[in-house]
Amino acid sequence: MRERSELRNLLAAARVSERRLRQALYEDSTSLAIATRLLDSLGSVPDDSLPMLVGNSIWWSDAQPIVIPFSSLIQNGGIHLVRDARLRALLPTYVDELVARTRSVDLVNQARVALTAATLPNYVPDRLAPVRMRAAALRAKPELRRAMDATRFFDRNTVGNYNLMLRATTEIRQELERVLGERPVPLPVPRLRRDSF
Repeated sequence: MRERSELRNLLAAARVSERRLRQALYEDSTSLAIATRLLDSLGSVPDDSLPMLVGNSIWWSDAQPIVIPFSSLIQNGGIHLVRDARLRALLPTYVDELVARTRSVDLVNQARVALTAATLPNYVPDRLAPVRMRAAALRAKPELRRAMDATRFFDRNTVGNYNLMLRATTEIRQELERVLGERPVPLPVPRLRRDSF
């Protein structure tokens, strides 16, 4: 039956997107916590931790949830195959939400790239210098506080967007499982990785 095949494809896409969004949310929340710590207590961060924390704070993820199967179903008229009224009503709303939020995250990440390109050379300390000297050089840079403030702003934005996308994706996944009569598949526990996507 074509409806069931289409819904299975949507469910597979929703599960992948949910995993990606959970991972991105975990990583960007970690970067947000580090940037906040650096802003709130830069002077008390141990010397040997400061260069690593600065490097980790400017890391960000790029989840890219899967929208094409959903938007294609709507655009080609296949949405009329979906007999469940609640699910049929949720699909266009879900696509609109993901497209808008993904666009917002993309704009933030473009600003991050520009900021990083302009300021990163300021944060690369002489690796041969003693740790105390490297940390002192970082603390002495006024750009560091401005960059951490911008990073915190960026992270708050992406974390907020990823939260909303995750909530919508979880809802659509649950609806698809309900209609298909499928049980949820356990999601992996997010962990800090720097090669997530």
